[in-house]
Amino acid sequence: MKHKILIALDERSWEMNVFSDLQELLNESHKKYLTGVRLSQYLEQKLVLASGETTEDKEVSKLLTILEHSLEMEHLASQHNMEFDMFQGRLDDNALKHMSAVADLMVIDRKVLAPYCGEGILEDLVKSVYCPVLVLPEDKEIKSLLMVYDGSFSSIQTLKGFLSLFHPRLRKLPFSVLVQDPDSKKDMEQERVFIDYIKLFFDDIGVQLMSDDTVNCLVKSIETTADKPMLLFGGKAGSEIMNCNTQNRQITDGSPSFIYKGNPE
Repeated sequence: MKHKILIALDERSWEMNVFSDLQELLNESHKKYLTGVRLSQYLEQKLVLASGETTEDKEVSKLLTILEHSLEMEHLASQHNMEFDMFQGRLDDNALKHMSAVADLMVIDRKVLAPYCGEGILEDLVKSVYCPVLVLPEDKEIKSLLMVYDGSFSSIQTLKGFLSLFHPRLRKLPFSVLVQDPDSKKDMEQERVFIDYIKLFFDDIGVQLMSDDTVNCLVKSIETTADKPMLLFGGKAGSEIMNCNTQNRQITDGSPSFIYKGNPE
């Protein structure tokens, strides 16, 4: 099996054990083909488009820098039995859409992202791609799993995507599911079917009813019950937290987050 993965990088990424982190988290039975995209290039391109300025001379220098980074990353990836190439074209929303349409996952390191948070770059990135997104904080230790289930097909696909992409040993961890108060018998039946499906893969399962909005319930659960969780979201819940306000940022700063985006429109 093979997985195509996009990685959002910057100039420091080879100092941050990005490949060993992925090797620990992702399914070991899948060969990984990685394409690097530079966050600084993406942000600068958005600013250029907004200002209308031309930067042809600067672009030549940047291409040389990208080539240097690419060679270093290719060497490090090969040590982990991964293939790597650096995207060297113009990096804008359209380019991300095209690449992510065939990708299985996009990985964003929260520490790399931190300098751009004031620009709302995380929200822009998540909105610009079609594939699922994994946001990694500096502390990548995972001792439990915490999922938001909102009754949507996206929630079901989130779990299926997790089972396909991530290392099977994570299935041995405690699994908590945040659910909404069902409005009808149909909602109750859908929830029951979903929980039964979870039980096929996980042994230690807990269900919590959300009594507040998604973000507040997540923050409370992380603070009181979930021990170093990895968070799983469908598209609806993911869109509620993938921005840079102070409350939401504490979630993605502290917990690895997997967001399933759904199918391209």
